[in-house]
Amino acid sequence: MKFNYTFISMLILLLIGSLGFAADANVSELVVSPDWSIAWQFVDNNIEFTLMAPTTGWVSIGFNPTKMMKDAEYVLGYVQDGKLVVRQDYGTGLFSHKPVVDLGRNQEITEISGTQDNSVTTLVFRLPLHWGKDSGIEFTKGQSFKVLLAYGKDGSRNFTAKHSKKKVVTVTL
Repeated sequence: MKFNYTFISMLILLLIGSLGFAADANVSELVVSPDWSIAWQFVDNNIEFTLMAPTTGWVSIGFNPTKMMKDAEYVLGYVQDGKLVVRQDYGTGLFSHKPVVDLGRNQEITEISGTQDNSVTTLVFRLPLHWGKDSGIEFTKGQSFKVLLAYGKDGSRNFTAKHSKKKVVTVTL
């Protein structure tokens, strides 16, 4: 009888472990450096992003600029007093962006969470699969995007401080 309980217990643990693996199999990640990464997964009619960067300041991601920062759709965010603060911007010039609400649009971000662990900030948010009125971004599996990643200096908890690091990458969803 002890053999049966041990065997059944091991089988249950194996099944539970494989269920956890299956859930994580849908998450894709691009690591820029050990503390700087972007992860994404499709959830219902949204795409969920997790941005992590080595700063206590702001973190951002921009999609499909036409030149430099121009015409990209951005999500910028930081953690203030344990709460996530995010804003959606649009690239209005080569080196500039404005809040979409100032351009007569609605912000289309669902905030999930924001954390700071030591000197690493992590933002989690969802965007609709059809996002960004001006650029008409369609997030679909297998599609590639030019992505702008950046973060601000430690303590720069605002949307106006210049980035301390930036990186341009191509991401295939």
